[in-house]
Amino acid sequence: MKKDSPIHGFIALRAAVGFLGQVEKWWACQFLGPTGPRMLQTIFPRTANQAALRSAMQAAALHHDKALGKRGVCHLFRLPLAVEERISVAMDQLDTNAWSELVVTNKETALGILKQIAPSTISIQPGPVQVGTIGRIVTWQSAEELALHYHAAFTTSVPCIPYFGAKTNAR
Repeated sequence: MKKDSPIHGFIALRAAVGFLGQVEKWWACQFLGPTGPRMLQTIFPRTANQAALRSAMQAAALHHDKALGKRGVCHLFRLPLAVEERISVAMDQLDTNAWSELVVTNKETALGILKQIAPSTISIQPGPVQVGTIGRIVTWQSAEELALHYHAAFTTSVPCIPYFGAKTNAR
């Protein structure tokens, strides 16, 4: 993960949170981890890891949309179109080594990715929580807020859904 690019931080977050969400059964998906990319290898021989991540992202997006709705909010798995396009381009440009770093095979590795992005800890309450505004999504501060909340959620088993609103504290 390039520390100089929040976009790469969002990709790493999606890989880690996508894996953790399927392990904790927040969403029904088994594309990430050791078997998903291997299964997809027959269909997508050169891009199995990318296909696995994109598939898991869809399952996670449905879960988040169900909890938040789609009006006036964005979340890690459904960002504004311009940001999604930047993430897609960045994912297409990742080389084999970068993709292998994103393949998460256990909970400790996934939590380690979240800790690398945001080394501190917070306490959280269950349910949706606004962590920023839509206009300021592509920043390291936004990536850190997401990582903090997801790390707390997955280490305490408290289902927390961080999101970005149009205005501060508006949903």
